[in-house]
Amino acid sequence: MRGFSLTEALIGLLMVSIVFAIVGSGLSVVLQSLNATTNMQKVVELQNFASRYINVVGTSVTAEVINLAFHNGRVGYPRLAPINPSTDVQTGTYYVKYRLRIQSFEGQKPENFVTFYVYRYRQY
Repeated sequence: MRGFSLTEALIGLLMVSIVFAIVGSGLSVVLQSLNATTNMQKVVELQNFASRYINVVGTSVTAEVINLAFHNGRVGYPRLAPINPSTDVQTGTYYVKYRLRIQSFEGQKPENFVTFYVYRYRQY
């Protein structure tokens, strides 16, 4: 009975390591894609939550209150950036327009900002 030679054993180990590298990189790409999808879904959920919260509570709302309500009392991402009343809130004849920015994760850093607008109709 003859065993494997050193060359055959090394080539076998090399081929196994190549297969594991390919499978590992494929799994890594899938996990990154799922993470990006989850982050974007949370941003959309925060947009819906913030617009409803502003329409229910009114003009006295702050970004910190919305963030705590969205995350059930914890600090987390995505989160609303602070609302500046002089630049982010405009009052029209029939509405109040809010410019809101959501800070979300891009990779490992919370750098990505998504801007959206909420209109709250005024009673006249």
